[in-house]
Amino acid sequence: MLKPGGTLILDVFNPDMAKLCRLPETPYHHKSVVDRNGARLDVRATTGYDAAAQVLRFTLDYLRDGVCVRTKKVSMRCFFPEELPALCRLAGLDVAQRYGDYDRSPFASTSPKQFLLCHPS
Repeated sequence: MLKPGGTLILDVFNPDMAKLCRLPETPYHHKSVVDRNGARLDVRATTGYDAAAQVLRFTLDYLRDGVCVRTKKVSMRCFFPEELPALCRLAGLDVAQRYGDYDRSPFASTSPKQFLLCHPS
């Protein structure tokens, strides 16, 4: 429930078909990060996409010097670019602004995010 004049902010990833179509259970280097102690961690990902449910499931293995120090399993529902505004309209919301990332860049098919600011209709 939004207060009068309130804003609902939706922060959703923009599905990338090339990533969704990866071979299931085939590990790949996702990225590298630096932990709190300044040590480099390589992040290996393994994904699987359930097209019927529109759910992306992935496992992230955090490796330090080739040894797994943490594993994280995630399931994410995919909302495609035309689907999300339609769902907002069905919920009685108007999409006031739509961006492709936190920097407020215009939304495009290659945008990493779907960042929507919505108001009650």
